[in-house]
Amino acid sequence: MRSRRVGDRLRASLPGNDFALDEEAAHSVFIAGGIGITPILSMLHRLEELGRRWQLHYAGRSPEETAFADTLRAMQGGRGRGEVEFCFGSSRAERLDIAALVRNAPAAAHLYCCGPSRMIDAFVEACAGRPAHTVHFERFAAGSAAATEGGYEVVLERSGQRLAVAPGKTILDTLLDNAVDVPYACSAGVCGTCRTRA
Repeated sequence: MRSRRVGDRLRASLPGNDFALDEEAAHSVFIAGGIGITPILSMLHRLEELGRRWQLHYAGRSPEETAFADTLRAMQGGRGRGEVEFCFGSSRAERLDIAALVRNAPAAAHLYCCGPSRMIDAFVEACAGRPAHTVHFERFAAGSAAATEGGYEVVLERSGQRLAVAPGKTILDTLLDNAVDVPYACSAGVCGTCRTRA
């Protein structure tokens, strides 16, 4: 791929969002851990603008290390009748009971989770019986290790080119090794840039 120059025309699309807010939900329940509050905070502001009901359960190590705590406290009981519950501590006894939070959420509520892998895994497990369109989560790392067992062949749909994926390689590695121009960003299976349709 050649380098871009001033005056080149580029094709662009709207950014993808795998952790989008459903603005039509009558009630939204958020579970955040640590830095996981970052994408959720903008969602809460939007729900406040819309006057929608929401609850936030936010886990952090201590009040002093909890980002946006004052902002969140100020948002409680606002236009959207938001509720914030903090959970401080790092021991097992002090952790959020995610299964109970999901179990006690209104049946039609949309549930959101962002935080450490262990928290998201517990959330996904607890939400197994809920309608998939009401369950939203975002990971900071891939949920599973990259598939590197190899020993299979990939067929590129448009060109018909066949490429052997060797053990220890991912499909993305193989495409790049064969000079196939494919969009990618993180190389870890998190961002979704290289996702294809099945």
